Amino acid sequence: MMKYLSIIITIIILTGCNKKIEDIALKKEQKDISNINLDNVLKNFNKKDTNILCKDLLNKKQEFLQCIKKEVNNNPSIKNLEFLAGVYVVRRDFSNAIKIYKQAIKKGSKKATYLLAGLYNEQTKQRDKAKKLFMSIKDYKDSTCQVGGILALKDDDDAFDFYEQQIKKANNKAYICQGLLHIKQRDYYDAKDSYEKLLSLGDKEAYYYLGNLYSAYLLKKGRAIYNYTKAANELKDKNERKVLSMLNLGAEYISIDRYDDAVYWLVQAIKAKKVEFPIEYKEVNPLESLVYLYRKTDNEKNMIKVLKRLQELGESGGYSDLAIYYKKKKDYKKAEQIFTECINKGYGDCAAGLGAMYYRLKDYKKAKEIYKIGVNLGSSDAMINFAVYYDVIEKNYDKSIILYKQAAKLGDATAAQNLAWLYEKELKDKENAKIWFKKAYDLGDKSLEKKLKKLGVL
Repeated sequence: MMKYLSIIITIIILTGCNKKIEDIALKKEQKDISNINLDNVLKNFNKKDTNILCKDLLNKKQEFLQCIKKEVNNNPSIKNLEFLAGVYVVRRDFSNAIKIYKQAIKKGSKKATYLLAGLYNEQTKQRDKAKKLFMSIKDYKDSTCQVGGILALKDDDDAFDFYEQQIKKANNKAYICQGLLHIKQRDYYDAKDSYEKLLSLGDKEAYYYLGNLYSAYLLKKGRAIYNYTKAANELKDKNERKVLSMLNLGAEYISIDRYDDAVYWLVQAIKAKKVEFPIEYKEVNPLESLVYLYRKTDNEKNMIKVLKRLQELGESGGYSDLAIYYKKKKDYKKAEQIFTECINKGYGDCAAGLGAMYYRLKDYKKAKEIYKIGVNLGSSDAMINFAVYYDVIEKNYDKSIILYKQAAKLGDATAAQNLAWLYEKELKDKENAKIWFKKAYDLGDKSLEKKLKKLGVL
């Protein structure tokens, strides 16, 4: 009897969770993109970091840092202090980053407060300090959610209680945080309720979060597109979620082969000049999305136009992606020409790419020469590739170790992991393997958690 009762209860629970939501049919007609002048669109697009300090030394890491420190000493503005602190974070020099962020905070920077709180939370694990800082700017970005996230590390209920308290204090951003926590618990319909409550209060940012929910979790593409479209059309121009909705619409339409619609929305994102693309959203740079789209549709002419613009904006990817495109077409001479042009501009990662091409063509002499150039330019990718060369081709493990350590010092988790495997597999040095697996984990490779637990390190 208890067995059957258990089955009935399970059926009731599953039925309650499986609420039916009908999807929305998409309009059959695609956007008319015949009047889009791609040349003008690209010409008018600029990135947030076009005026970064010491830009000419960007690929010479040590000289770059010294130049920035000098500039900040001469002009310790909030913007310059934030930039220097960010460079220290990238280099994992957290003690210096903390000092510089504190200077910016004294000048009234909410951004520096937010970034320092994030550093305490994610890197140094000083959660009480992080929580205090996030609470001091709870209306800034997702600070409310960050506080709840810290509370949820101990108990999700503590986070839910905090969000309810914030809602009672008219902090409507807490509805977003509440929804995200429901998603974490896979309570997708509760998340939907939270976002819809926010929408009922007139906050149109809820459309963006509903779009994410329908796209990634409830798998209702029509509703996802509907909500992203509402966000893209109705949010204020300076709201980051407006541009992200446009970018997501581009991705949604690419996934269902509606390429004219995808082009339309990516172009709208590019034209939204009032929004500075935040560093954390670089992976959805609209130009890179257009490159993917034009490559997918074999529109070589437009793809090259976009890549050329990326080159003009100082993006090494504009060179390497174009070189890789020609390499895949087996036009090695053209690929070599573009990689070389990129290297001559000081981009070490292009040396890593050209060296890898020579390596695959078994021209090891040229590969070695180019990797050396990349290492001298400070490219961690070149260091890793060169280390692999010494490991596989010359069996010179001492040189491999030096190069892997050099790249790991620059914060490259792949280098640390490769070195760990070298110690474990080739050199049978278990203790050093443990040290470097842990180093890779600390540098951000969380896929090693299971391995480290097995080794007794975590």
